Amino acid sequence: MSHQLNNWLTEIGITHQSKIYHNPSRSELVTQALLNNEGILSN
Repeated sequence: MSHQLNNWLTEIGITHQSKIYHNPSRSELVTQALLNNEGILSN
């Protein structure tokens, strides 16, 4: 994973913990969308 992606995930984990804990599916989709945007995943 890229340094930028790691920073983003860390920041999300710190600033949006409650959202991640209460909406795991949503945070998963957000993460997948970011990965696709970064060109890490290809569908």
